[in-house]
Amino acid sequence: MVKRKGMNKHQKAAFRPGEHRTRQGDIELLLTLAQSDDAEERCYAAQNLCPCHVRRRIDEVWQALYQMMEDPDVHVRRAAWHTLEDGGSPDDPAFLPILRRALLEENDPQVRRFVELFR
Repeated sequence: MVKRKGMNKHQKAAFRPGEHRTRQGDIELLLTLAQSDDAEERCYAAQNLCPCHVRRRIDEVWQALYQMMEDPDVHVRRAAWHTLEDGGSPDDPAFLPILRRALLEENDPQVRRFVELFR
């Protein structure tokens, strides 16, 4: 296997043969689920919109993840932050205000740990 510098173990795992990839049709469904009124559906979307499975930059995916990072449901927030942690730190300037708000306002200890990783 080719050495992949600058990648965490989750990002490296995405390139293993047989590793799950989120296909374009699935992405469209997941983006719809990310807007659902049902927290379980939003959580499922957050788990499956991982950048290491999508494998390319799609602005709508990042916007959905950012929105779910500030979701009222703690399980959705946990899944979204965990997904970002698996997929690496984005270079998008839109992430910084979300990070600042989370540092000031987040009360859930598990989400706080994820937030601290990006500080």
